[in-house]
Parts: sequence; structure tokens; C-alpha cells
Amino acid sequence: PPWSGTTNRDWMNSTTSAPSAVRLSANISAKTGACSFADSGDFTPYESKYISAAEELGIAIGTDTESGRCFLPDNCITDEEAALIVCRIAALSGMDMVGSDVSVAVMENDEYDALAVLASSGVFTSSTPQAELSRSDTVEMLYALFCGRK
Repeated sequence: PPWSGTTNRDWMNSTTSAPSAVRLSANISAKTGACSFADSGDFTPYESKYISAAEELGIAIGTDTESGRCFLPDNCITDEEAALIVCRIAALSGMDMVGSDVSVAVMENDEYDALAVLASSGVFTSSTPQAELSRSDTVEMLYALFCGRK
């Protein structure tokens, strides 16, 4: 149903094309490299530009599969994955919620707890990191990220 989980495709389209994403627009438009995800043939030309930019910026790193590293655009994104993407965007945008000394590369470490960062900054809380992110939680996270709540 349309109110169920948010897919990776939905999430990336929302985070990279939202009008309030002006902070990232210079970074995104400067990126023109080809996408290296093994499933890049599944993307529309429009999606490919933004997914490629997100990959190049370290926002989206994909999932290792038998076919190689894939974006898996039709899979639902988990609370934990979305929190990590929000923290990466916040770090690239210089937002205080992640700390000025935290780089996107640090966030690739399995010990980085993006959900704890979002909870401590009042952006989002989840007791089930592997749960599918709901559409209402997507709106809550994006509103906090792009409209500056906390």
C-alpha cells in the first residue's frame, strides 16, 4: 500500500530533490560521474544523476550482493539506514547535530550509531533499527533535516 515502507528510490528522490536541499545542491550539481552500482541499469536517467551524486559524496554506499555493490532502489530502507544517510547529509552540510569533527568516512564504521545521534539531537528515535522506515517517519526525518528542527 502507498502508506507502507519507504523504498531506497523514494528516500533518495526525497533527500536529493527536496526544495530545501539547497545546502547540498552545489555538491550534487558538481558531481557528474557515472554511477558504479551494479544495478544502475534499474535507475531512470533522472534518478541516476542523484544516486550517482549521493554515491560520489558518500551519502549512499549500497549493499554488497552476489551481483556486486547495489543500490537496490525498490527495497525498503530501514530506520538505521535512513538515520545514517541523514547523519551523512548533516555532516556534509556542516550541521551541528553530528559534531564538527565527524566526517562521512567515520560513518562507514559499524560502531557509528546514527540512530543515537538523531535521538540525542531530538530528530528521530527508533527502538527497532532494522524496521522498515515508514512514510510518516520519512517526513519527520526530512522535515528535521531540511527545516532545521534541532
